[in-house]
Amino acid sequence: MHKKFVLLLRETLKSYTMKNNYFLRMLFPVLFLVMFGASPVLKAQEEFADFINQSKEDVNTIVKAYGGPMLKAIGNNYNNGWYSTADPLNLGRFDIRFVGTASFCPKSDQSFNFNDLNLRYLQTAPGSPEKVPTVFGKKNQQAKIQVLASVPGYADSLKVTRTQVIPTAGINFMPGIVPQINVGLIKNTELMLRFLPEIKVPVTGDQSLYTSSWGLGIKHDIKQWIPYFKKLPISMSVYAAYANTGLYAKGPFLTPEDLPGGYNNPEPKDYDAQKINFNTTSWNAGIIVSKKVSVLTVFGGINFSSSSSSLDMSGYYPYVKPLENDEYEIAHIEKPVDIKTNTSQLGINAGFRLKLAIVSLTIQGTYAPGGYSSATAALGFGWFN
Repeated sequence: MHKKFVLLLRETLKSYTMKNNYFLRMLFPVLFLVMFGASPVLKAQEEFADFINQSKEDVNTIVKAYGGPMLKAIGNNYNNGWYSTADPLNLGRFDIRFVGTASFCPKSDQSFNFNDLNLRYLQTAPGSPEKVPTVFGKKNQQAKIQVLASVPGYADSLKVTRTQVIPTAGINFMPGIVPQINVGLIKNTELMLRFLPEIKVPVTGDQSLYTSSWGLGIKHDIKQWIPYFKKLPISMSVYAAYANTGLYAKGPFLTPEDLPGGYNNPEPKDYDAQKINFNTTSWNAGIIVSKKVSVLTVFGGINFSSSSSSLDMSGYYPYVKPLENDEYEIAHIEKPVDIKTNTSQLGINAGFRLKLAIVSLTIQGTYAPGGYSSATAALGFGWFN
């Protein structure tokens, strides 16, 4: 029966793919573009460059305060959507699903107190509020920064080289998508695998986002080992999962043409070599309970999750440098950003799965008090219990 089903599924997919090859080639880039949220990711990367000045310490401090919530949200995405029931797949059964998650930035991370950062070469402009938006904050035309630079020959003299509104991504959440394969093992145990080879997601005419991801998880029925629990009309399992995700985008993100003034550039650089790298490692563990009634499964659980994310900007980035004679020129700073963020939280999860033959649809949400809550949807295909 198992072999016949696999052969039938293989021939059905083969036939469908041959007939709809063009449709599939168009569908998957659009799917990744929309659900992965490539546009806000690349837009945020460009916004990081708006804070470039002559001090690496300044740049790292403000990018961590401003962009740190985005790194946390990306890490949290990959801690969600691992399961859709507490009942592990039977031995030899499997399902393949596409898991899309959006993590929401808490209000506490949508703004920060600029003056608390004690920056030397960045300051708020006159009339700007002291509390300014992060990358996920609400746009405020009054929230402006001034970029300063030191004047050669004058130790304590700084000049304002540009003023700009603090940019935001325009949303307070970060979407993501990843494929997952689940396989039933012995002793009511299920293996969960995630793998996404490096793919290129075109965002604009000349810029693209590259991403890859892998993950490993395991789910095990514990009700079978607890006396009296075996008779309960529910399923109960524990699970643990780990994921590693990489994102990068190639520049240029900031060139002399983006700076005001049209100043002389005595040492031009290869701005195409600019690159922004993200890396996130995530792990989570918890307990799940579920109840199946016909084609509907309702589930819930409690989990603890943690993630560590890093961001670096490599290459040379230009900034405006004052000269002694009240003139200006373009100077450069190499690899201005190299930061890390860490976050841990407790979450309460609930959702449902609707299963029709070899297709399943899962909707779930995770509430993390004071942390990054999330909403997840998954579409699955396979041989279910």
